[in-house]
Amino acid sequence: MADLPRDGVVLGFSSDWPCSWPPNPFVSMQAAITREIWHSDDTADIIDLPMDGAALAGARPTGKFYTPAQRISVRQAVDAYTQGSA
Repeated sequence: MADLPRDGVVLGFSSDWPCSWPPNPFVSMQAAITREIWHSDDTADIIDLPMDGAALAGARPTGKFYTPAQRISVRQAVDAYTQGSA
């Protein structure tokens, strides 16, 4: 994800995923900033669709990370939810 802004792409985030209630953009920003992998026993057996989003079905952080080099900054995440989505 971090490659995109470096290449001039404007990031635009929304709060439709993860599907948690109430919708919380900070959970998604945390995922983009940390790139942490979450795990849920409730969704682990879904074939061909590991649903590991933050706060989804009781998911919890694993301490593992998706490509840490693709982390974005807090400023970039806030901009993606505000300016980038507008």
